[in-house]
Amino acid sequence: MDDKNFQDGINFLANILQKQHNEQFNWAKSIYDNQQNLKKVMGINDASIPWEPYYNRSIPLNSQEPEIYNKYGEKLRVVFLSDREGAHSVYGGGRHIFFDRYNYGLKTHLYSHDEAFRTVGTPDKKFAYLIEPVSIKPQSYSNYLKNKEYLDNEFEAIFTFDINILQNLKKAKFAPLCAGVWYGILKGNIDSTGGG
Repeated sequence: MDDKNFQDGINFLANILQKQHNEQFNWAKSIYDNQQNLKKVMGINDASIPWEPYYNRSIPLNSQEPEIYNKYGEKLRVVFLSDREGAHSVYGGGRHIFFDRYNYGLKTHLYSHDEAFRTVGTPDKKFAYLIEPVSIKPQSYSNYLKNKEYLDNEFEAIFTFDINILQNLKKAKFAPLCAGVWYGILKGNIDSTGGG
């Protein structure tokens, strides 16, 4: 295969991926907008609707962080995480943080990529991040640049390693987030190396 055919193949795949991402984002945003309009018409003020599993609405979710400790005996901060890129990894975090994908009642929230446009609950602090590079998720980067004012007003910080986002969003902060590699899917399980 010569260089031109190879480049044409890459461009073809990139266009397909961008089209799929656009469709996915527009579909999710359309559902969200319709649900928000329905909430207004019906007078529903519950901030948890619609992005949730089942919750007992008669009792507010507890915003108190559970006492979880790392292997060094240090107490972990527990943060609500809304994320699709790592949704296969239910538990996560690091030495100082534990991510909870269920309790949107927590006072600190973290949203990845386009989840930043579907916030939930009433946290004291919200953060966003871009973990996949622009070559993998170009539409997320485009969405962030098109919605700079919203992101700068809605979030304490937007963590990224992308120079364009760092230069164009006031609250963008440099963070080298991507450090893992997927190397295969075996019987429905995703194996990976590295870590974030």
